[in-house]
Amino acid sequence: MVNRYIIVTLILECVITLLGTVFNSFIVFLSFRCWVRNRKQHSLELILIFLGLSNISSGSLLVTDHVCLFTLVCNSEHQAVVKAFRYFIECSIVTSFWFTAWLCIFYCVKIMNVQHVLLLWLKTKISQVLPWMFLGSVLAALLTSPPALTGITVAPMNSTEMDLENQTIKEYKMTFSLSFQIYVGAFGYCMPLLVVTLSVLLIITSLCQHVRHMALNVDGFHRPRMDIHIRAAMTVVSLWILYFSFYLAIMLTITGSLGAVTSLSFPVLALVTSCYSPVQAWILILGNSKLKESILKFLGHGRIQHGADRIGLPIVGVDSLTP
Repeated sequence: MVNRYIIVTLILECVITLLGTVFNSFIVFLSFRCWVRNRKQHSLELILIFLGLSNISSGSLLVTDHVCLFTLVCNSEHQAVVKAFRYFIECSIVTSFWFTAWLCIFYCVKIMNVQHVLLLWLKTKISQVLPWMFLGSVLAALLTSPPALTGITVAPMNSTEMDLENQTIKEYKMTFSLSFQIYVGAFGYCMPLLVVTLSVLLIITSLCQHVRHMALNVDGFHRPRMDIHIRAAMTVVSLWILYFSFYLAIMLTITGSLGAVTSLSFPVLALVTSCYSPVQAWILILGNSKLKESILKFLGHGRIQHGADRIGLPIVGVDSLTP
């Protein structure tokens, strides 16, 4: 029966969210420890800390929202609670999106040959600008999420009911107003995606220039630095693919493609959105040599110099590049 798919989906969501919480907590802990030990501001560690915390928050709120949406009796008394809860979900998601965008910008200015005056300024001043970026991300989330308070309605579908062990279970549908779809979808979700896309394009363009330079002057080109750039580009592209998949699932949800909570489309979209946090955390771990070294030691693989080469994991040495 359909409801069994929903139950299995919610269980899988809880397990995936737990994995995401563990992975992101690992990132936050190690990044914070590195930041404290060095006793100075490191842009990458700060981004990873805030990104990990926002992923933990958004993942936990999303799975809680799905569980409540299926189990909660949505009457008039619960509408205000649902809307307020959804407001915090939107704030958390938008904040996570913006932190992902700033991470991609960080990779971009670190690895590419800067020619534009704005990127050159950002490369030299990123440690001073980063706190303002974080503040702007939070303000953007707070300003783009208010439509959740007025543009969301959760109501039972009168035409569909199921009977399970002498209990009547109604299908519920969450509908989003057009203003919510335009305001939150375009400004909250799409703007960070455009920043990430721009970063990917700039990095790929820089890599093409490196390859062309290598073809013209092989002796003057440092192969190890090229490998670092390629691996960093792979990390950013992976983040873009993950972001776009999550963005597509969220947009299908808020535009009404999700339908009833017990419809067969719900498990697919719910699992896609729940995978965002753990998958992104794993990408970040594989994309940072310090994080990978720590997790390999934790898993008993020994030192990274021997273990990473043996199992063939890519190491992105962006954290070792000069600002």
